[in-house]
Amino acid sequence: MTTEERKKLLVIGAFASVVILLGDKAVITPLTNVWNSRSQKIDYLEKDVFRGRALIEREDFLRRRWADMERESLPENQPAAESMVFTQLDEWARFSGFNVSSITPQWRDDEEDNLRYLVRIEANGSMRSITDFLFAIDQKLLPLRVESLELVSRDKRGSQIGVDLRLSGLILPRQKP
Repeated sequence: MTTEERKKLLVIGAFASVVILLGDKAVITPLTNVWNSRSQKIDYLEKDVFRGRALIEREDFLRRRWADMERESLPENQPAAESMVFTQLDEWARFSGFNVSSITPQWRDDEEDNLRYLVRIEANGSMRSITDFLFAIDQKLLPLRVESLELVSRDKRGSQIGVDLRLSGLILPRQKP
């Protein structure tokens, strides 16, 4: 092989290497990236379709559950809701021997047109009266949830306990039939 033939072969090899490198950067890599992104999008959509089908299959159950939640939520009329909560709290306090010193109500708008009724209760009593009071709340006579509970001993023996209790209730907008 002559020198001219070697030069020609080297030039062809260098040119072929540059063409392959440019082909990789200009064609193969972008196509691979598009392929991968479409593959990820297809995976996401398949999962989304699966979740959608699962929701469709559970539609009757979810609608019944939502109707129960609407029915069990506080009344839409705010004074009626407040009256219901105050009456029930007073009844539970008398039943349990729980000494309520103050009740502070507050209304708060949440996202999605929901209205929350927040109640802060400061009270004291024995451990038994506190547990009876909390048990009455948990019996779901009212749709209230304990947000926070703080207990502080009022005497050295711990027989009198101070309580700072925060409850919340939800008013859901009623669906029009």
